[in-house]
Amino acid sequence: MRTEILKIVDTGTHKLGQNVVFEHPSIASLSAHLEHLRSGQEEKQETLAEQIDALVSRYASFHPVEKKRRIALTGATGSLGAHVLAQLVSRADVEVVYCLVRACNNTDASNRIEKFLVQRKIYNTLALSKMRALATDLASPRLGLDEATYKDMASSLTGVIHCAWSVNFNKRLVSFQDCISGLHHLIALCLATSSSSRAPATFDFCSSASTVARCLGLHTPEQLAEYDWAQDMGYAQSKCHICMAAATQTGLTARVLRIGQIVADTIHGVWNATEAIPLMLHSALTVGALPTLRETPSWTPVDVVAQAVAEISLSDAATMVANVTNARSFSWTHDLLPALRAAGLQFDEVEPREWVRRLRVSNKDARTNPCIIVKTFVKQFRATEWDTRGFKHVRLVMNKGHSSHNAIS
Repeated sequence: MRTEILKIVDTGTHKLGQNVVFEHPSIASLSAHLEHLRSGQEEKQETLAEQIDALVSRYASFHPVEKKRRIALTGATGSLGAHVLAQLVSRADVEVVYCLVRACNNTDASNRIEKFLVQRKIYNTLALSKMRALATDLASPRLGLDEATYKDMASSLTGVIHCAWSVNFNKRLVSFQDCISGLHHLIALCLATSSSSRAPATFDFCSSASTVARCLGLHTPEQLAEYDWAQDMGYAQSKCHICMAAATQTGLTARVLRIGQIVADTIHGVWNATEAIPLMLHSALTVGALPTLRETPSWTPVDVVAQAVAEISLSDAATMVANVTNARSFSWTHDLLPALRAAGLQFDEVEPREWVRRLRVSNKDARTNPCIIVKTFVKQFRATEWDTRGFKHVRLVMNKGHSSHNAIS
């Protein structure tokens, strides 16, 4: 190579080194060197340190390999679950979402999900190619799936988000056996994904602020609740401690997302009309009155909560308890009721015991008077308590380090 260069390149009075090709291994470097020899210009020599820096700069930069997530989701036919599904399939790092739905078959499961997505006006925004609807029975040890489907899902699953839970205020703890066994079987699915080369799939459990409704302090920290912090109803009691016990015993990354009161989404304002608060507000039409509660609620739109759930569930956060709630509160009587009246709703503002009395003597047909459904629930509260203090509002403390605050801050 050196000989051929000398035949065609005039280096003037400068001698071409014996190792010129090795000292200038690239075409650009060799061309520059020959030009300096030909023109007689002084050539700047790179020090060894400069050469090393150049190599490090060129070859020490690595693009992270994007981790593709495969998530199993329960509750996709519920308000929160549907919005969590919307969040998941919109993310580039999510490859597939297995929607575990109680249904006759997979087609029925898919149809049920699509129906609920349409009702919530988010169907057209979803990348449905990422969704896999599976007819399941959470109370069954293998979730009611055939062995091949279960093993296939377990072989690649990276996380489970459990949004499905019975929301019957009147059940006692013993009535939640199926729900609790379902929680157990989902955790077992996470553990079935582990191998010598990878950790178990993470488990994120959408719990409720009702699990700490009787916390004696004014502020509830992000920590495991005591049993007596829960409201005296099966819905709250059934959610305590199970996930943390699994994490302690198995090393599973289990996160409990303690969610406050969820309300309509921020875009379409869709709110499940059978939930307690919409039913209470509907009494303005059916019994012509709303109670003047001494309550300062904290409400969060469902799509905002769903974003927080997705962020935490897909993060690298370790086992923890996270409070997913709005830090801002308002007065039921002094803020909400005037706002409803300003929006055109006509009603009497009455003391809680009077509202309960009117509710009890109102039309018993739930089809024309749906708010009658909350009658059994309000029986658990003595009217005198409502008159003196209303519902206790526990303020949940949020750790600013949790990613959930990206969504709700």
